[in-house]
Amino acid sequence: MKLLIKSILLFNFLLFHLNGFCGEKEKLKIGIYIEDIYNIDYKSSSYEIVFWVWINSKDSTYKIANILDINNATEVNFSLESNYYLLDKQYHQEAKVTAKILNIFNVTAFPFDMQTLIFKPELAISCEEAEIFYDDENSRLKPERIEDWKIDNDIFISKEKFQYQSNFGNTDLKNNPQFESLVIKINLSRKSMGLFSKFFLTLFISILLASCSILLPNRCSEEKFGLIVGSLFTSIGNKYITDDLLPLSDSYNLSDSIHILTFLFISAIAIFAIVEQRYKMEDNLKRDWLLFYSTVIAYVLLIICTSYYFFIQYGHVN
Repeated sequence: MKLLIKSILLFNFLLFHLNGFCGEKEKLKIGIYIEDIYNIDYKSSSYEIVFWVWINSKDSTYKIANILDINNATEVNFSLESNYYLLDKQYHQEAKVTAKILNIFNVTAFPFDMQTLIFKPELAISCEEAEIFYDDENSRLKPERIEDWKIDNDIFISKEKFQYQSNFGNTDLKNNPQFESLVIKINLSRKSMGLFSKFFLTLFISILLASCSILLPNRCSEEKFGLIVGSLFTSIGNKYITDDLLPLSDSYNLSDSIHILTFLFISAIAIFAIVEQRYKMEDNLKRDWLLFYSTVIAYVLLIICTSYYFFIQYGHVN
């Protein structure tokens, strides 16, 4: 009887520990310190980031370059990798990482746009093997430096589980692997009026010069059309410059709308000059000044209204 009781107790003991051992996941604490975000490039839909990452675990040591994946990264470089065994009996791994990451930018309201950078570091360890914890106490997500932008509001961080629709050729896996990643969203804004004047001041000057042609007497027809054509080519050159900064899109943005308005106004001035020459209209300085002021004021008001519309409709964080 005693032998039977001892056998049952031993069996329960072994079963309890075996279940505990099989069901226990490794706990990994990951921390991130962002040093720099730079080269935010609309044309290539990417940005570059420099950050430190560390992983603490009680059971195993890892080489960060082998297990850290940056979602949507086209280039990743690791440096200054190191491993320690801490006094609290944890394995500590850390590395400095430089990455170029693809990001979707909404430039419809450029330069009155606000952007969200999405940064998703993922460990190549399935959710069945380990559980990830974020080291909130020691991490710093606000960059030490960021070019021409300021961070708007708080930085949002969350954990996300993602199941890939493939086993990547690993037939030992019964199901497609599921991995856990950190999702970091950084909202950016900037002072836009300086950029607006920098990119579109040329258009205002073009309209002003084209409008000045109205004030010239009819006998100066060559000078009239010289001003108009020069203004038109200046506007076209400005369009090429702004298009070179923004990604190709099938929808109109603020820059497109401002350029189209400019082309329409210059075309209207050219048509008026042609009609004036064709019908040999008499010079009327009072009428010409009225047309000059009406053209400039109407153009400025339309630009303000258009910019305000795009800012209200699209000038917000994605």
